[in-house]
Amino acid sequence: MVDFFGHQDRARRQTGKLVFYFAVAIGLTICLVYLAVAAILLHRGREPGSLEWLWNSELFMWASAGTLAVVFLGSLFKIIELSAGGKAIAEMLGGRPVSQNTSDPDERKLLNVIEEMAIASGVPVPDVYLMDHENGINAFAAGTTVNDAVIGVTRGCVRQLDRAELQGVMAHEFSHILNGDMKLNLRLTGWIHGLLCIAIIGRVLLHFGGSSRSSNREGKGGNPLPIIGLALMVVGGIGMLFAKLIKAAVSRQREFLADASAVQFTRNPDGISGALKKIGGLYSKLDSPKAEEASHLFFGNGLGSSFMQAFATHPPLEERIRRIDPKFAGEFSESPAPTSAIESQLVAALAGDVRPAPSAPPPVPKARVMEQIGRLDSANIDYARGLVEGLPTRIVQAAHEPFGAVALCYSLLLSSDPDTRRKQTRILQSSENAAIVMEVDALTRSAVGLDERARIPLIEMSVPALRQIASSQYATFIRTIRGLSEADRQIDLFEFSLEKILRRHLEPAFTGQSGDAVHYHSLEPLLRDVNVLLSALAYLSHDEDAEVRNAYSTGVAALGGSRGMNQLSLNDCGLAAVDQAMDRVALADARTKERIVTACVEAVTADGEIRAGEGELLRAVCAVLNVPCPPLI
Repeated sequence: MVDFFGHQDRARRQTGKLVFYFAVAIGLTICLVYLAVAAILLHRGREPGSLEWLWNSELFMWASAGTLAVVFLGSLFKIIELSAGGKAIAEMLGGRPVSQNTSDPDERKLLNVIEEMAIASGVPVPDVYLMDHENGINAFAAGTTVNDAVIGVTRGCVRQLDRAELQGVMAHEFSHILNGDMKLNLRLTGWIHGLLCIAIIGRVLLHFGGSSRSSNREGKGGNPLPIIGLALMVVGGIGMLFAKLIKAAVSRQREFLADASAVQFTRNPDGISGALKKIGGLYSKLDSPKAEEASHLFFGNGLGSSFMQAFATHPPLEERIRRIDPKFAGEFSESPAPTSAIESQLVAALAGDVRPAPSAPPPVPKARVMEQIGRLDSANIDYARGLVEGLPTRIVQAAHEPFGAVALCYSLLLSSDPDTRRKQTRILQSSENAAIVMEVDALTRSAVGLDERARIPLIEMSVPALRQIASSQYATFIRTIRGLSEADRQIDLFEFSLEKILRRHLEPAFTGQSGDAVHYHSLEPLLRDVNVLLSALAYLSHDEDAEVRNAYSTGVAALGGSRGMNQLSLNDCGLAAVDQAMDRVALADARTKERIVTACVEAVTADGEIRAGEGELLRAVCAVLNVPCPPLI
């Protein structure tokens, strides 16, 4: 079983390990810089064999201060550069965003696989970047949280891999997203850049000193800057070795874990092992000059072969394959020649690649709800794929472009009650332009008879397109969503869930707030907020007074006792109170969130059932807490 909260907790502890490695590397770098500068500046005039030049406290202080300043400023520069999240990494490597409405068969195959996995795992559909000029087979996931994650893929990856192999690679990348690896990797990229700046400074000094030779043409009063620059370049090269060792120490075991998770997610070891074998037959090296900085992010070794395996960011290819396929005999495969789009579609159809939509995913027993958190499951992947294929074409097209995505969200909120619908229409007409109103009307007609289980997945499918709207339009969009929800003076489960999911998934793109900070490491400071949350969930998920009281008591019991908590009245746990409570609870650490989510699950499922609306509600709560929750029906 994938322990999402455990992985998140370990990822945070891994940051402490990274800080230790980084501190050791800085300490060694300071010593090397001092020795190099001392040997150049203090050794002159000393008797041969004298070691007096080895120590000069003032020079050591300046060398330490200078080295720390360079490393700190270099790291700060890169961290600021990467503050945009995964998008910054993708653009640094030359990636371009893939249009959600692309007609390219390879790109369409890639987007379909990623969309299915996102819906099946309960994360917002990530933005996808394609590195057109990279023919090696490689991919990466980058970001600070699930809400700003992007997936980057090389052109060689989408061309050379079949659907099963591509699904295996994407499952590997989703494992990094779900296991909390992405933020650690971004930090690693930023911090290590500071070490590499030593070599950059050395190159500048070498160039500067080399252009000022008038004072040393006769060998007297020589300019020491070129020699210092050369020494710093050597120290910077050693710093690069430190960087490689740190990246290898942090990333290699996580690659094994992601491989194993991909097999567990897809239940198809041939997919990811086939991709690894094709890398062995072809290659995974990237041509980008920035590949070194991001080498620890890639699915395969993006730098080619390493002269020393200790410095490699990835385990040996043969070892990765044998852990998945113990019968592997060391023979790699090359990809067959790419087929045309029509041939690809025909092969897919004959192979059963297009399957009818299942009527429902396998039921999730109450006892297994928490087991589903933060994991992918082959049954849910199949369900997500069938669900998307069963949607009306007009609806799917709308979800994949900004104008249509806005209208689609509005249409999902329109009431069947004539009086409420008229109020909602007036709200739309006063808030949006006539084109949006017409599109909402058209999409509402296309969505007649839409299965209610498809509503939340449709919202998740719309997220990449919604991220492309203007900031001013986003403010109008959220305000209109709230107005449509409140038109009947009450908010039902779906209306509540839709708004919370949209705000959590979109706000990082428009406000720059990732929502992943940790302020609380225990439950006690959050008891009042948890009480608001459990009280509201009990009212929202049950109708009868006795059921509401039982739901609340069940949730409190899951926390380990009443702790002085008493159920609040309906007026005391309204939307404003719930919003505030959720925002505070979202600042808890992973293990505290686990206890809170467990209590919420127990409250909502106190009657032993998980109805569609209750599943949406739980997914909304999890979305606010940055906890991926798959479909629970």
